[in-house]
Amino acid sequence: MPPRFKELYKPRPTNSDVRHRRLLHESQLRQLQREQLFMGKRLRLRTPQESETESEYEFTPSTISALVAGLQSTERDERVAALANLSTRLEQPSHELRAYVESGSCMDVISKVLAASDAEATLQALWCLTNIAGGEPRMAERALEAAPAVVSLAESQSVDLQNQAIWALGNMAAEGECARNQLYANGAVDAI
Repeated sequence: MPPRFKELYKPRPTNSDVRHRRLLHESQLRQLQREQLFMGKRLRLRTPQESETESEYEFTPSTISALVAGLQSTERDERVAALANLSTRLEQPSHELRAYVESGSCMDVISKVLAASDAEATLQALWCLTNIAGGEPRMAERALEAAPAVVSLAESQSVDLQNQAIWALGNMAAEGECARNQLYANGAVDAI
């Protein structure tokens, strides 16, 4: 005699059902990990030979004023050195440096350098922008202000400028759907 109310019991999955669910779950996890890796932000770090400063950066108001003076200098070498210093410090930004970037004056200086014709200074400015876009969300929002200039640099003849511009665009796009829509509107897809 069959047990009463057997039809009310939950059916036991077969081995093939269990295997299918496990494979589907593992596939979904791998896809999620690929998307996170692909959409993740990547900072542009200097090699130990390129970096002349320590890994922990003490950033004081006097350091900011010296950095700003270097960024606004009319001397090309001094401006490029200040941009290289800024990009290194943006790898692990201090509270003061974050405040300087979020205030907007840093982005104004970087935008001016991006519009200039000096390739080395432009490359250093793109490096700064890559690290800004790879930082915290408020800093990344500021980096989106320079998106039109970065898109135009992604179409430049210099391979170094193209690579760095695309890296910066990738970090900007990783910020979210709104940032991707803004980049799309600026023609980033066509430039890449």
